[in-house]
Amino acid sequence: MSGRGKPLELGILHEAAVCAKSGRAWLARQYPRVATGPGGAMHYVGEAPIDFLGARAGGRALALEAKETERESFPLDDDHLSGAQIKTARGLVGLGVEVQLVIDYKRVGEVYAVAWAQVDRFLAAPWRASLSLDWARAYGLRLPETDRFDSEKRHTHFLDGGVHPDLDGAHERVKAERDAGAVISLDEQYARDDARDQRWAERRARRGAEGETLAQLMARRPSPDDHGAYIAWLDEYTRRELEANVGRARKAQRGRPGTWKGGRG
Repeated sequence: MSGRGKPLELGILHEAAVCAKSGRAWLARQYPRVATGPGGAMHYVGEAPIDFLGARAGGRALALEAKETERESFPLDDDHLSGAQIKTARGLVGLGVEVQLVIDYKRVGEVYAVAWAQVDRFLAAPWRASLSLDWARAYGLRLPETDRFDSEKRHTHFLDGGVHPDLDGAHERVKAERDAGAVISLDEQYARDDARDQRWAERRARRGAEGETLAQLMARRPSPDDHGAYIAWLDEYTRRELEANVGRARKAQRGRPGTWKGGRG
């Protein structure tokens, strides 16, 4: 069980109790192993490689891995879908277990159950580093929910999924995106993302140090008699003014023919 998937897991857990009473299915929630550390503190010493294990009525084994994403895509890095979880899902599928990846796209309030075979097919030849909402709509079943925003009452009806109304459109958009981009190496993509995130973090850190307003910066200007402090302050003031001027210039030129048009970091 991951902290990221907890609300969705509660919705599945509540519905599993209803299904057990009606005889439709039985699911058991899996928990990571916990150990007692120094001073009696509890800490995780492993992870549950799959969130739910059980069976449908009639004896078909069933396993669910529950995930959530705040974006309209679900990242496929190790922090979101670990190697251990992938290995477990593949092992269970190899034994004939029905394995589903259940993703809650929280921004749009839609939950999809996708057969693991579709996930593996994507992982074999990925053209992006995440599973888009359109991909889930095209290859998964949308799960109805009740009391979604009440953690005590939420039910995610994992046995009652249906196709999205725009199934054909989703397939067309996924195909167009796949045809427009080459197959990528996820490891290389993650390395590029990590480098980009590092650059962004460093930029944020610099700006964090500059969190004061220009008026505040002016108010702490040291006396010119304190030569070293004054030169350091003057350097900081000059750098901020240059960055502000460059930003204003780029904003003014953005979109004009033959000029810098901006882009993503």
